[in-house]
Amino acid sequence: MVHLIDLGLLGASGAVVAGGVNLSQTFGPGAGVAYGCIVATSLCAVKMFFTLPWKTMSGGSHPEISVPYEQEFELYHNSISFCSQKVRICAVEKGISYKSHIIQLIQTGWYQVLSPSFFKINPAGGIPVLVHNGHPVLESDDIVEYLDSIKEPANTLMPKDEKLAKVAAKWKRQGSLMPSEVGGDGSDSTMANCVLPLCLPLYAVYMRKTPFANILYGLFFHYDKKRPLAFCLVKIFGIYFFEYLLPGKIARTIRKSREDIVRCCRDLNAHMRECGGPYICGNQFTQADIGIIATLERLHAADGLESIFVKADVPHLQKYWDEVRQRESYKRAIADEELSIVGEGLQQIQEWKLRYPKFKEMFELV
Repeated sequence: MVHLIDLGLLGASGAVVAGGVNLSQTFGPGAGVAYGCIVATSLCAVKMFFTLPWKTMSGGSHPEISVPYEQEFELYHNSISFCSQKVRICAVEKGISYKSHIIQLIQTGWYQVLSPSFFKINPAGGIPVLVHNGHPVLESDDIVEYLDSIKEPANTLMPKDEKLAKVAAKWKRQGSLMPSEVGGDGSDSTMANCVLPLCLPLYAVYMRKTPFANILYGLFFHYDKKRPLAFCLVKIFGIYFFEYLLPGKIARTIRKSREDIVRCCRDLNAHMRECGGPYICGNQFTQADIGIIATLERLHAADGLESIFVKADVPHLQKYWDEVRQRESYKRAIADEELSIVGEGLQQIQEWKLRYPKFKEMFELV
């Protein structure tokens, strides 16, 4: 039943796009956008009577769920996913090989995470998912802890010293996304949460190659309608969304995140100066480094990290970044997995900063 509804709604979405284009050509872009909004809202009302089997799932291992598998470890992930990067880094550090299943996000083409087939793997519709002997393990931080505990526990990625363990826990949290904080007042934002709003321009670039009907699919099935709605807007308006249409609350969140990420980077720089490096807990590479690496990589992709290096006087942070990028885990988990759209996004943001002063003022760090 759900598959038939999906096909019908996707077909209707295509009609919405075609009708919107025709109206835009005849009466101007405003008419096309208004038409699309009205029809999409009507389709969403129809969809309210049907639902995919999405449900909230706790992190960690779920032995009550069994899925087909061929290898002991199988990983469902996406190349540009922040959380997937963390798990891949951990797997390399622990010497764990796995069968790779690439799952598409809307940034890379479509909402495969919201497909009926993927809900059999993770009813919450999120990645990454580690399948260990046929049972899924959910949530990136929980997966990292799980892998660290079951594979060579003597070679742990957490310090045994109590004082260093507290340091690792502090910075591990800084490299984690805390859902309740996203879009909040930023009073206790993690580094990872601060970076998230600064990556909005990347979505405008990624959405260029994403069919509009695939974004509308998210309006029907995504549990948080604000995300696909934002993707629709940046798909339609591109750079002009940031120049003229950025809602005040989002603009305030971006400004707050911009201030907070600089502060966090200076705090990390001070910590690296005091501990002497090369890693957050001295000579031991830990789970804290995994999250911070993924966070700095995302900031780099959004054209923010190099600006901080140049203007914020953080030489110890820059030395740390240069050091971790030499590790085999960074090369295999991030560099070797990088998609062409990452470089395209970085280049486009740099061009927009040169051409659009308002955009530069909003997203230029320091």
